[in-house]
Amino acid sequence: MHADPAWIERYGRSIDDFHIPQGQAARRACAAEVGSDGYQLLVAIDAGAAPGWLHDVPAVAVLRRVWLQNFHLAEGEVGGPRGGDRDR
Repeated sequence: MHADPAWIERYGRSIDDFHIPQGQAARRACAAEVGSDGYQLLVAIDAGAAPGWLHDVPAVAVLRRVWLQNFHLAEGEVGGPRGGDRDR
């Protein structure tokens, strides 16, 4: 599995260096981008080509739970994390 190169720019900095965008539109765009990135990561982990042990990483379980609670796919979007037996 390979990370999107744009993720290095978005998430490679310390959390102390992260600044929430100003303005409602910019914040919504940022939240949509973070939500999409999380879904892409969970979809890649759920893919058949991903190593099975990734499902047992505690941080992945936390990510899945948080994303399922706080983000949803808008109508017409494809993908998303699987629930059920993978939601531990």
